[in-house]
Amino acid sequence: MQKLFHYDSPFIKWVNRMGRIVILNILWVLCCIPILTIGASTTAMYRVAMALAERKEDVSVTGDFFLAFRSNFKPATLVWLILLIPTVLILLNLFMLISGGLGTSAATYVICLIPVPPLLFILAYVFAYVATFEDKPMRTITNSAIISISNLPKTMAMVVLNLLPFALYLLATELFIRLLFVWLLFAGALIAYLNSKLILRAFRPYLKQSADKAREAETME
Repeated sequence: MQKLFHYDSPFIKWVNRMGRIVILNILWVLCCIPILTIGASTTAMYRVAMALAERKEDVSVTGDFFLAFRSNFKPATLVWLILLIPTVLILLNLFMLISGGLGTSAATYVICLIPVPPLLFILAYVFAYVATFEDKPMRTITNSAIISISNLPKTMAMVVLNLLPFALYLLATELFIRLLFVWLLFAGALIAYLNSKLILRAFRPYLKQSADKAREAETME
């Protein structure tokens, strides 16, 4: 029993990690309240979530979150605003489709649903990409799409994780409402943390390339 509660035991480490995830989720939710800051807030969440997934011991959840929020505010917001346009259009199309406003033909369903997977694939990586690499907004979106296709099994797993709250809302609305406090407490950051384990593997070749280029630049200097 004493070993269980030892400061270095797996149980205490797990409790500590979950506590950090709860704090991270609360920060993310609060900073998402102004819709304009959703991109910067999600980018900051992924910066911390990836550090936690790497099991870095020096992670300061609050400090690192707001540091990433400030430093990535402009690129993350530009990417968010660019992606917000197709996101809103797709949601409107899906709403019209479900309500019967666009008809019930198979062709209409196909046309409305075709843009959904590419958007979900990009959203799975794009804010973690902003948190990791410096790039222009359109190049960030393009590279996120390329990475998502290059790592399709990981991407599919991440999309499933990202859609879990929405699926629960649609399939079991009453249960979702009962668990709303749980979602607000840690769900978003926990999903980001689990995604980060997959994202870090997908980013590994690109991080190696960046490190090699940095070493070459230092050598030339």
